[in-house]
Amino acid sequence: EVLMAGGGCLMGRDRAMRGRGGAPAVLAALASVVLAGKPSAAFFGPPLQHCHQHQHHRRSTPPPAWGSRNEELMLQLLERKKYEVRQLEKIHKDMADPVNLRQGFISDTSSYTLTRALRLSRLGDTRKISVMGDLKRLSPTSKNLPRTVSGFVDAGRRARECLELGVNVLSVNTDQAGWGGKLDDLNSVVQARKDYAKNIDPSNHTAVVMKDLIIHPIQIAEALERGANGVILQAGLLGAQLGPLLDAATIMGTEAIVEVHTPNECDYALELGAMILMVNNWDRTDGKWHRNQAECVREVIPDNVVTIAAGGISSSEEATRLAAIGYDCVCLGRALAAHPDPDKLVANIRRFRGHPASPGTNGLLDAPGM
Repeated sequence: EVLMAGGGCLMGRDRAMRGRGGAPAVLAALASVVLAGKPSAAFFGPPLQHCHQHQHHRRSTPPPAWGSRNEELMLQLLERKKYEVRQLEKIHKDMADPVNLRQGFISDTSSYTLTRALRLSRLGDTRKISVMGDLKRLSPTSKNLPRTVSGFVDAGRRARECLELGVNVLSVNTDQAGWGGKLDDLNSVVQARKDYAKNIDPSNHTAVVMKDLIIHPIQIAEALERGANGVILQAGLLGAQLGPLLDAATIMGTEAIVEVHTPNECDYALELGAMILMVNNWDRTDGKWHRNQAECVREVIPDNVVTIAAGGISSSEEATRLAAIGYDCVCLGRALAAHPDPDKLVANIRRFRGHPASPGTNGLLDAPGM
């Protein structure tokens, strides 16, 4: 039985832990749910409505996840991921193993490295926008796009290239079947970041996050042991498991980005206390791109929540338009690999300066014409 306080990333969530048994009980309860058989029909419910169809309301129950159109692919990826989780448990079965220890005890420190890298200005200050580089070789998101995103072999070298471009956050895809990644990529990127800060730019504070189909606390612990500053959780994939995994991140002293696509998913994540939201224009249920999805969903996000816009952003004009309505960061994936001049792309985005955000307005008063 999980009786923890509502979860999210750390800001606003350092509350006294409630419930019986503390951290080990919470994580054990979640593990038993994740590894018990196939996802239920409710887990793969009908897709949520998109922004232009949505009549805003708060929900007290988790949104259904994944429609039948993409169910077969995701079932395959999730079944493989559950197998990988079991293998991780075998590798780290020793009670004194650092990954095991991370899951069993509440961290006495909290890291805000990720938040500081994402939000470059405070409320009332001239607003800037940060850039996240999404490092991935492949993408299963849409059949209408090439499967290959980037042909890099050495993730550390690719990370160094992104650091030279001026990105603020590096997102490392470690799922092999869907995105062509591996856990060792995370080690390579973390080391590249350290070497860059040591030898090139001591003032560099780029954050590294692990992106995977995270379904179990051991994956969060593994990411932290490999040097990540946070993880990405997918609200549409996790459904009711999102809250316990957010709690697990808090217990381990790290931050979690919650990826959402619809206003309902956004509402649900906010109710759980999520403090970093990534709004993706891509609908993972059917592989369709909704250009204005991030713009529309931004309207329901409070100012104290750090916001990232993602999904098909390919120009500085798109990025600055999103910055003007209050986004703190834009995530560039395929654009960093395909753009003819990625240096110019990132530089133009980073050059954005917006009027100070007004508390309580979701940044919308900064938008042109408002």
